[in-house]
Amino acid sequence: MAYDKTKLTKPGLYVAKVLAYRKTGKGLLPRKAPSNIEFELWNTIIIPYRFDAANRYQQRFSNVKIAPGVVDRYFLLVPPGASGAEIILKPSSNKWCHVRPTLFDPAGHTYATGFYADSKRENIINLTIKSKDISPGIWELDIISDFRNEMTSFYDLRIRFSGFSVEPKTIETINFNLGEVPEGEFFITNLFSEPFIGTVRGTVCGYQKHTHKQVRSDIWTYSFKVGKEIEKVVFDIHMPAESFNLFTDIATNILDATETVVINDGLTYGKKTLTLWNPEPGRYTLKIIAAYTNYELKEKWKFDLTESYYLKDKISISVTKNGSSSFTLYPATKTKLNYTLSKSLTMPPAGYVIFGQIDFRNRYTGNVVSSVPVQFKLGLK
Repeated sequence: MAYDKTKLTKPGLYVAKVLAYRKTGKGLLPRKAPSNIEFELWNTIIIPYRFDAANRYQQRFSNVKIAPGVVDRYFLLVPPGASGAEIILKPSSNKWCHVRPTLFDPAGHTYATGFYADSKRENIINLTIKSKDISPGIWELDIISDFRNEMTSFYDLRIRFSGFSVEPKTIETINFNLGEVPEGEFFITNLFSEPFIGTVRGTVCGYQKHTHKQVRSDIWTYSFKVGKEIEKVVFDIHMPAESFNLFTDIATNILDATETVVINDGLTYGKKTLTLWNPEPGRYTLKIIAAYTNYELKEKWKFDLTESYYLKDKISISVTKNGSSSFTLYPATKTKLNYTLSKSLTMPPAGYVIFGQIDFRNRYTGNVVSSVPVQFKLGLK
């Protein structure tokens, strides 16, 4: 089967049905009569928008018209070296608008959903793809016009990718002496042709631990304690396909000390994030209940668990280039950045690391265009 490339030039979604007929036909009927169809094959081809030096790694769409109940689909091919992306949606000037964006990752899972860009409020909707989440492939951005809209909407859309190479990829080293403010340095290179103009700052959020679990039961529990200094607790569960496919349903719950369910959720795909906001101090239990497709076999299953405890009293990280907190990063230039913490670190519980994040913010939009993870390993030597 071959495709006519001349018909596949504009970005978008192309769908066609291939019909296979019997070579000799049947009886007196024409060879391509419906009764001679052997099989049908649907074909779907996506031509994505590309981002490169020629378009400065961005695409702009102005004064786009969309009727009520319509969905505009934009397919975005992540350029090599991309470390983040920002999406800016706003009503067109002096035009009526009421639309909202939804972003899907290359696996087709919902990544982010924004509020309505509304001409009455004249608001701007921002979505970002974080550095830790960006992955190669084709992402889909849908701009949705509510079927209840009484008028046609007009919107402006801008999509821009950034590309930074950071050494080291995760900041783990910090220098400090007794009575001094902790500090360190890292190097960054802007891989794309567009200069970065903005500010860089970060936050030490709390303490964190990554573990790999193997289970041979349909119920797994994990007890954890929360102190009064904790703002929220986040559990990230990642289950490989071979384990996820062993079950029909997987419940993921958090219970308090009285065994009252405070979070009731489940794995729709192989990953789930549970967030316990403003918890009362005390002991809690993370409980996973998995329904085997074949209970008698009770095959072993596994998953990765990241538990993050966010502190109410956070530590800010200031980042400077040659002493300035606002600066430009020019393309293909390796630059040293210095960082300083606002105060000393507190020793985390045994087995945990102190974690945080340093964000690169566009001066003009205020959006985070890229991030660098922070993981300080403290311990007695």
